[in-house]
Amino acid sequence: MTLGPGLEQIIRKDDYVMVELNCTPERFESCFSKMEFLTSYGYMKKVAEESGIQTFSYILPDSIYSGDDLSFQGYLQDRGVMHSHRGTTKMEKKFEEDFSLMATRKKKKLSSMSIFSEIESIKGAGKKNLIFSGFNTEVDIMFNVMCAADLGFVPVVLSDGVSSPWELRHFNALEAMSRYSYIMDSRDVMEIKGDHL
Repeated sequence: MTLGPGLEQIIRKDDYVMVELNCTPERFESCFSKMEFLTSYGYMKKVAEESGIQTFSYILPDSIYSGDDLSFQGYLQDRGVMHSHRGTTKMEKKFEEDFSLMATRKKKKLSSMSIFSEIESIKGAGKKNLIFSGFNTEVDIMFNVMCAADLGFVPVVLSDGVSSPWELRHFNALEAMSRYSYIMDSRDVMEIKGDHL
């Protein structure tokens, strides 16, 4: 796939919208990279608000995971048992408090894993480039990034603004998505915008 113009041109010409998936306290609680995600999410939310960038926020149905209980809730319960010997650290509690304060954007609940049941709303924004953030990297993010590329959008994945319960799957998914999307992190945006690192 030919991605076209460089990332710097995409950011500077303001031809993009933000797409936020599953940014709920429950999904955030299960991710492995809380501090990195929170820093990136907070910065990009600020950039969007200051620049008037339209943000589409969706909650998708629970994804299917391996294990005896195939629900996402089942996974969270297993994870709770796995880490019950140490409990939640003060730092994790602080991250969760910070995220719950930040995650106030109204989100539309969808009955499908694909945001492109909402394609007319996204097309109505008149933008070609979609910057993805949220959860989970290897399922909901990757599936929708692939759909975006197939539909002629230019997907951009915010690598520190997406996360997963599984670190290895997260990085494998980023590697796979790099073949048909741009991968950047919030530091790339800071550099392009001239913000202090």
